[in-house]
Amino acid sequence: MQSTSRIAALSMSLISLLALTGCNSGDDCLNCNATVEAPALINNAAKRPDQINDFLRLIFLFPNQQFSGMLGQPSAVYAFVGPTGFYQPPLPISQVPPYPGLTYRADKTLYAIRCQPRASAALEPLLATWPNVYALLKTDLGNSGYTCPALPGAGENALYCLIKDYQDTPSTVSSDSLYQALEVAVQLFANPDIVNVLKTRYGIYQEFSGLGLSVKTYDNYAPMSANVVLGQSVVPEYLVKNATLVQGECRCIRVEPYAGRENDPLDPDFISQIGSADCPVVSHLQRAR
Repeated sequence: MQSTSRIAALSMSLISLLALTGCNSGDDCLNCNATVEAPALINNAAKRPDQINDFLRLIFLFPNQQFSGMLGQPSAVYAFVGPTGFYQPPLPISQVPPYPGLTYRADKTLYAIRCQPRASAALEPLLATWPNVYALLKTDLGNSGYTCPALPGAGENALYCLIKDYQDTPSTVSSDSLYQALEVAVQLFANPDIVNVLKTRYGIYQEFSGLGLSVKTYDNYAPMSANVVLGQSVVPEYLVKNATLVQGECRCIRVEPYAGRENDPLDPDFISQIGSADCPVVSHLQRAR
């Protein structure tokens, strides 16, 4: 009788454990011991990139193009990255690029980069919002001796003149706070000289919303309504220093085009396992072992 009670108690304990881990007898329980964090907490933590220090970036280059070994274009001061955790469990590689606003290119060489700096100072990540960008631009351009108004064709000077007086003023009306930031942004993109500076020096293109979320690629970069822009804003994005892969403590793999590549998984743990700052060539994408 005592033995029967113990078996019953053990059975109840096992059932409780399975319930807590989300498993039942019919499940594939390979990951049952993993603690799954609530999406709300994951998304909230992603707004604090200095506490994450795990970033993903994809670069597509033609096979004959040379990779610079830097996170962004050699002419840029900053580069955009995303939170690695948003791409785990792994997705097929063709599904990943649209989230940071890219397109999958079957004809190009893929450089998949994962950076895990032990100190945030290595990359100094910032949530990519317009107020953060304006503060960064003021710091970057404020000691250049620019005067206002800028002369025609002086893109950096004109950029500085537009953002120097911006203040992120609080309001009880959320739309009003956003309007103040977006009003300046619209003026920036109306000036071709400023647009050129934003692209080449800061990696900021017209698809950048400044909401802290990358705008998922929509209909091959077709014009978007406000409703579409907001609906396509899914994954957080950050601005980081345009460091070398060594400086950013990044690992990278190089994947040449091959038949069926689009269906193979982009596993960040595979990048960590196989990759290095030298971007070794891998024949096929696969899950980490």
